[in-house]
Amino acid sequence: MQMLWLAFCLVFSGFLHIASGTGQIVVHFLYYSDNCREHLGTNFCDPMFSFCLSTPQPVNSLSVSNCNYASTGESTNHFHDTNTINMENLSSIAGHANPWKVQVQAFLRPLVMLVIMVRDADIFVHDHMQTWAKIINAVKWPSEEQSVWEEYTMSQNSYTMRFKVRMYCDPYYFTQRCDKYCKAEDSSNGHYICEPNTGNKMCLSGWQGLDCTEDVDECALGSCDRGDCTNLPERYNCSCSANYTGTNCSVLANPCRSDPCQNGGACFAHSYEYLYVCNCTEEWEGDVCNIKKNSCQSHPCLNNGSCANRFN
Repeated sequence: MQMLWLAFCLVFSGFLHIASGTGQIVVHFLYYSDNCREHLGTNFCDPMFSFCLSTPQPVNSLSVSNCNYASTGESTNHFHDTNTINMENLSSIAGHANPWKVQVQAFLRPLVMLVIMVRDADIFVHDHMQTWAKIINAVKWPSEEQSVWEEYTMSQNSYTMRFKVRMYCDPYYFTQRCDKYCKAEDSSNGHYICEPNTGNKMCLSGWQGLDCTEDVDECALGSCDRGDCTNLPERYNCSCSANYTGTNCSVLANPCRSDPCQNGGACFAHSYEYLYVCNCTEEWEGDVCNIKKNSCQSHPCLNNGSCANRFN
């Protein structure tokens, strides 16, 4: 029973990898400004922030609490008597982390919306200053290392927020939704790499099937041109017939390699057949230059002249 339960857990775990996904949204706030004043215009307001990341919301009913991806809640602190804040080098925005990093279980839609609400911190009631939003159409990069920051400015009335954002998939997740799980394998579980954009499994050489666990029978594909084929895991072996060599027995062996021409003869191999021709030196002849020439055999000397073989 325990083994069955373990097997179920492993299968279910694998299913979760496929059914869900993970990615990251990272927002780095850079600059904020407004023209809000209080106390009869003698002081600037005391801004406190709430942030929301979601799929696009209706602009006439923006909310920092109805968020598909994440919301920060209202900051526990506020900025005192100020209308411009340089945030780029701040690690905290009145209690909110900067950059703000959010893990998502896959991107639900291509577009992401950042909603910001600002209120004026007071002793009794925090007055609402502004709620506004920006649509983010950023690339979902395959990894953090490859990701690139994209800068945005969102303005409404006198309120402006400048920020940069990057989005990317966590390791082993792919597509623009970061919902396709793939981890390269070269084991009994499979033999494949992952296509960088789609996350589809790409079988290593010699493997096939859904999870690349089926050995390709290269012999059935006629891999050996002139020889006997033996199929092996991930590869094959060709036992070549006489006079042929190479991985697929497609290379004609060189008959001159064994130096068949004797006595200094030059060997010339045929281009298409396992044949050769010997070009013998002056005093030798025969197929392999192994017969000493006898120039006197044809009786070249006239008038009873005496013949003797001489070679330079």
